[in-house]
Amino acid sequence: MTQYCKFASLFGSGRFKASYALITTLLFSIWTTSALAAPIDALSFLSVQQGFTVQAGSSPSGITNRTSGPTFSADRDSAIDAADAVLAVDVSDVTVGCSACTPVTPFANFGQFRTNRADPTEFADAQYDIEARSVQDGGADVAAFAIGERDVTRSGLAQARITSSPAPAEALSGYSISRTTTFENITNDRISFLIRGYFDAYLLSRYSGADGFARTSTTYEILFSGIDASALSYFSASDYQQTTSEIGDGATVTEGLFNTDNGVLGMQFTAGATALAGPGLTEASLTAEHDFLVVLTLEAGETADMFFGFSQQNFVSYTPSAGPPAVPLPASAWLLMIAFGGLFGLRSRARKGAPRLCQPG
Repeated sequence: MTQYCKFASLFGSGRFKASYALITTLLFSIWTTSALAAPIDALSFLSVQQGFTVQAGSSPSGITNRTSGPTFSADRDSAIDAADAVLAVDVSDVTVGCSACTPVTPFANFGQFRTNRADPTEFADAQYDIEARSVQDGGADVAAFAIGERDVTRSGLAQARITSSPAPAEALSGYSISRTTTFENITNDRISFLIRGYFDAYLLSRYSGADGFARTSTTYEILFSGIDASALSYFSASDYQQTTSEIGDGATVTEGLFNTDNGVLGMQFTAGATALAGPGLTEASLTAEHDFLVVLTLEAGETADMFFGFSQQNFVSYTPSAGPPAVPLPASAWLLMIAFGGLFGLRSRARKGAPRLCQPG
């Protein structure tokens, strides 16, 4: 009882009041610093393998084959709106093989644009990485730059991570490329030949924190024009398989495979994954794959164009709100709040109980 009375006396004393004010001020400072840190981690990523082969790599006799030069665009950019932000990486490397070389013509394009803060673990980064392998058509009736087989491995990334004072940040990477191959039947007979294609895709968007989003999307298509629908037959060499995952209210996955069954002459695959900021972690992902066969029939003297290409985009954005960010409190903050409660409880008990327990007699 004597020890309790001494503690109660201290609690009600001027010394404790000064200590109490100091402790509560420190606790509040630590708590608000933790709450205002507003960490965000945003990621947009995709990886795709795709390709096609014309008649096992060579157009049949009697069919001429010529391919246009590529139409393409590439973009990568990142930014952090903070005084300590600096450009860390700006790279764009292109490797082009020789069209006259036999049998492989390689093409590679890598780009990166990264912005860092003073602490390089806080950054915004954008990348793309494209590798293509083309085998030239070996038939006798082939024009320059004709392609009998083409395989592409590609990836894209946009990422931002802010862990200290809030600062607007974003990253963007995009890439697209397309060509058109013209097939012409130069004989007096009807000719049919086979084009086989495939794709295997993985898309992921993830966002942790508030006031932002992550998104990735892609297309891959082999489309025909200049012919009637009856001249093209589409077959699935393997079932279209896709698996999606959506974690959190802001997660959305979209995908679609279109072919002659949908009124499309050829094949078109589109997909997207979006993660909008929400409580906790938001994540959207997709895996998809498909093998297909196209039989093209050309009448005597008939011409058909085959357009093939792809596009991809990766984007993340963080724009802090004007008010205090709504982020989950760290575990240490909950401990500090419990400490607050303990201090207030002891103070109340000391005021009400100490005088009666410690009165003489």
